[in-house]
Amino acid sequence: MANIAHYIMKKILLALTLLSNVCFGQNKKEQIEILGNRVDSLKSICFETRNKLVAANKIIDSSKVKINELSSQCRRLEDEKENISQENILLQEKNAELQSKLQSVERNLTVTNDTISLLRNKVNKMSYPEFNLISSNKRQSPVTRIPFIADYKIELLIGNTIIDVFEDFGYAYISDDKTYIEIRTDAGSNRSYWFELDEFGQLIVTKHYSLSDMDIDEDTWRKTYKNINNWKLISCKGVCK
Repeated sequence: MANIAHYIMKKILLALTLLSNVCFGQNKKEQIEILGNRVDSLKSICFETRNKLVAANKIIDSSKVKINELSSQCRRLEDEKENISQENILLQEKNAELQSKLQSVERNLTVTNDTISLLRNKVNKMSYPEFNLISSNKRQSPVTRIPFIADYKIELLIGNTIIDVFEDFGYAYISDDKTYIEIRTDAGSNRSYWFELDEFGQLIVTKHYSLSDMDIDEDTWRKTYKNINNWKLISCKGVCK
């Protein structure tokens, strides 16, 4: 019985050992499978991570290229800015020079215009007719209509040349441009003198008489002068004596 019990115990121990070995073998296989799955998962993660790194590196390289291009553009823009600044300085200097020249030209032009105006005035004064009024024998007026009475010589001039002289009396007024004379008398009459140049270059002088109390308003005479080597009276219409 003891042998049998010993035999059975050995069998049991053998069976337990085999069973233990079988169980251990099964656990190890499962562990290997689990580890294999984890390795595959890690490989997949590593592959994805590597792809992401590759993509990121491409983006970084592309960004570096763009940064370099932008840096080059910035340098070019800085160079252009410097060139523009230099050109602007040159243009300002040129503008200042032109302004100075313009001011000089304007001053010269002003002097020239003044000279031309002076010469024109001299020429006009020499070539354009005018009256010269000379008074004498000034005396008191018997009426309040005029402040005094005087005798007058009315010279018709062109430059320094006296073309004709007219005599009159009363109280005289001569216009600023010396082209018109009006003489008022103590009797209430007015006598006026004026002239004009016609299209033929002839000088026409008019003496006009008016007396409002008697409703008189008419030309006394019209004298025409022409420059034939010198100025001469060529005709007279009206009361010419």
